[in-house]
Amino acid sequence: MKFKDFLNNLKVKKNLRTIRDLYEVLGGEEQLEMSIRHFQHICSGKYAPTVTTVAAIFQNIELEDRKDLILSFFESSLGRNSKSKSFFDFLSLNLSPPVNLPKSNIWESNQHQMFYSEDQLNFLKLNPAALKFHKKVLLFNKVPRSSCKIDPLIVSRLVELELVKLVGHNYVPTRNIYRIPTYENSSSKSVIAGTNYLIKFLESFTTKTGSETQKISTCLQLVKIKNAEKILEQSLNFQKWIQSTAEVSYSGEEVPLAYLNFTKILDLKDFD
Repeated sequence: MKFKDFLNNLKVKKNLRTIRDLYEVLGGEEQLEMSIRHFQHICSGKYAPTVTTVAAIFQNIELEDRKDLILSFFESSLGRNSKSKSFFDFLSLNLSPPVNLPKSNIWESNQHQMFYSEDQLNFLKLNPAALKFHKKVLLFNKVPRSSCKIDPLIVSRLVELELVKLVGHNYVPTRNIYRIPTYENSSSKSVIAGTNYLIKFLESFTTKTGSETQKISTCLQLVKIKNAEKILEQSLNFQKWIQSTAEVSYSGEEVPLAYLNFTKILDLKDFD
């Protein structure tokens, strides 16, 4: 993408009518340190952007647009060819999505959370209907009792296990966040139950015939240990970015999103 294309796409994204409108939104002459005419020439591709221009625009756009800003600047400055390919490949791979955790991010909250017990995890693993219903209650914060279509005995067991509770005519969560035991903080038995639960979670929401709204991919390859450690770190950073987009309530415009990451540095004994 050329820099002029980035600016014109930004204008469309912000629902602006003219280049002048974009000029003002980005700070005008005071911030951009150029006249409107000069800015118009950049938008048309007649003038090349300067580092000063890019730095000024960088401060006045959303985090999610900054990667495209940087790539488009270098593409307009260097051009894409065989000599610059490795440079652009490096930028594309290493400019990660922004992690912008809002203050009210539900995943960072220390309030109303608990670790799943082994009994809870084992029950959810053995009862896919219970697992889905529990997740539905968590996502929407309540499910009307009248719309509950699963076996009443299963619902009663969910209540007994303190996974949901009945308040008035609605089933609601007993906590805001349910954390899965990990090897850093739990016994081996609890971690096994948590791992089995995650596998069942994947099975419960996977469309085995495929779907345009589902992406499953895998790779197994040899890499340098420093790259393996970096991939492991980046996989966690990507999850943080996903969590930063979470909405705290349902207005009718949101959709549920399921994400399960598996990244592991293997040993030769893993193949025995």
